[in-house]
Amino acid sequence: MAYEINVPGNSWSEQTVTLDGGLFSNELKYKERTERWYLTLKDNTGVNLLTEKKLVDGQVITGLYDLPGLSGAIAVQRNYGRDSYPTWDTLGRDKAFSLIYLTEAEYTMLLQTGENVNYVSRGR
Repeated sequence: MAYEINVPGNSWSEQTVTLDGGLFSNELKYKERTERWYLTLKDNTGVNLLTEKKLVDGQVITGLYDLPGLSGAIAVQRNYGRDSYPTWDTLGRDKAFSLIYLTEAEYTMLLQTGENVNYVSRGR
């Protein structure tokens, strides 16, 4: 089952997360001008792997990139509602959208079946 990444209730946060047994720095930023959340991912030495990727429903954020130490994928999951992107108060635990990490097996299944992130991460 997919791992849900904690989203603090601030417009900017940086936290360390363990993905595939490796440490990564996860920076989340909410920009009021665009009313969108953005993710920056760094390795354990502080090197940027991804910079300010916009969070959108069903999007596999890391899907187009071969990131060192990361065999799965970070994605945005819609838990309920019809919005197409998370807003200030709709991203996080028990909210309309979650930031999740799919294991390599889950991500491979997603690619093979063509299903969306919401379908795979809920374990069918």
